[in-house]
Amino acid sequence: MKKMRWLWSYRIDSTEKWLEELMAKGFHLKGLNRFSRVFTFEHEDSIEKKVCIHYGEKILAHKLA
Repeated sequence: MKKMRWLWSYRIDSTEKWLEELMAKGFHLKGLNRFSRVFTFEHEDSIEKKVCIHYGEKILAHKLA
């Protein structure tokens, strides 16, 4: 599944919450195209994780709280 999210990098808190909600529904982030703003997901077992976006590393990272 692919989803576009406009201005995701300007709304970090809501983007992290959005990703956590999708993971709880079983959609796991597999990729991000920063230029087209398209997030790519695969459907797997649902899990609860804390998502944390890191700019310094220039990656979108998942971390356990």
